[in-house]
Amino acid sequence: MVCFSLLEFYNRQNGYPFPFFIDTTPPFILLHGPLLWFYVKAQTEQDFRFKSIHLLHLLPFMVMEIYFALNIYFLPQNVKIQLDSSEGFKLMPGYGFCMMAILIVPIVYYSWTLVILRKYNSRIKNYFSGIDQIDLKWLQVLLISSLVLTGIINTTFFIDFFIPVAPFVWLQAASFILVSLYVLFLGFFGHKQESLFTKVPLKLVDTKPEAHKQFNKADE
Repeated sequence: MVCFSLLEFYNRQNGYPFPFFIDTTPPFILLHGPLLWFYVKAQTEQDFRFKSIHLLHLLPFMVMEIYFALNIYFLPQNVKIQLDSSEGFKLMPGYGFCMMAILIVPIVYYSWTLVILRKYNSRIKNYFSGIDQIDLKWLQVLLISSLVLTGIINTTFFIDFFIPVAPFVWLQAASFILVSLYVLFLGFFGHKQESLFTKVPLKLVDTKPEAHKQFNKADE
């Protein structure tokens, strides 16, 4: 995603030396939420396994990828460059739908993931007196920040579809900076994150805290 964004930005600033990469970024925006959801589920559920039904999470990405393949990717290079440089793609059928998906899908997944994290933190408090290393607080802060910033930027893109707000390249640059910072923070803290289920071999269930006081010493 970051590489595609960088290539698109470089294309627009340097006369489109790589026209093949025009508009390759938008569908991958719809992968942020599902991939984050998979990461959090793996961190918070002991028996989580990937199932075929989970492929449905990739449906928005696949639908948009097909749309771009049918309408943009295989156009002659000069046509693609003209569409992009003049922002003529905004007039294409389906562009408004794509902007709506980019606005809604990440917000839905960020919110969903926050709910999962809150339930997880509530459960582990029943087992441990000290949860600083396993509570995923850093991810909650990152998600809330991303939810606000992504909402602002994506809403700006959507409004720009109806009322010109700023040159598309400026909006894309802002998105690129946000995504880059997001990936850096997620990679840094995610690498340091301890896994509860490799640290302590127990099964988390939702029961009363009094029934699990015996586990409070496990993290000491």
